[in-house]
Amino acid sequence: MVQPIVWELDPVDFTDITPEAISAVTPNELRPLLMGVSSVTHESSVDGVALNAGEFASVPHSRNVADYGRTAGTRAVVRYSMSGSIERQRTKRDQHSRDSIERLLEKARPFNEQLKSEAADIARVREAAAHPGLVRRLYLDTWQALVSTRNITFANMLTVAGLHEGWTDDDAAVHTHALDYRLFMQRRNNEHIGNWRGMLDLARIYNRAKGVIFEDRIRRMERHLGIGPARTTVEKPHD
Repeated sequence: MVQPIVWELDPVDFTDITPEAISAVTPNELRPLLMGVSSVTHESSVDGVALNAGEFASVPHSRNVADYGRTAGTRAVVRYSMSGSIERQRTKRDQHSRDSIERLLEKARPFNEQLKSEAADIARVREAAAHPGLVRRLYLDTWQALVSTRNITFANMLTVAGLHEGWTDDDAAVHTHALDYRLFMQRRNNEHIGNWRGMLDLARIYNRAKGVIFEDRIRRMERHLGIGPARTTVEKPHD
């Protein structure tokens, strides 16, 4: 299932891969670009987790959802030069505040569902790697999970790393190619299998870290709007 020919990959196309590019896409190098980061060095990070641009624009960046709403409402009042009594301006500010949180909530929910879908795919591929017999019995499901994990989850991890490292489009293409080399071409002593497992482990931890953020912010926004469930404890990501 991870034979190069299945993915239409030709070994000849990998002859120019450099050791530096290969090293840059190992789990040890990628992890500090994805988690445990500072908002000073990672502009698109929330709670120490680096996000892609779409994810970053879909959640409040702090746990104080009310502050986010008030800031958005105040900006709207200033932007549109709203006039009238203080009470009227306050009412409009509060309405804009609520509207902004509702819009953000609608943006956050699909990302959270996507993370859950990716988590299921990662789990299926990890299980198949541990129990090869499952691949034969559930070939189509495993294949779809494998494609999703490589083309969506791993690709997003490289995108986020590239945002921090300032990669150009050409740089991103080189590093994507280097990751494919690790996953499909490093076959001596089945080294590629270990490479898959390492990336899957990192993907699982990173996915869960993002899931904690989205679940927390969605719960807080729902509670602020009076539409959410009772407060529950959010599980922390584990290694």
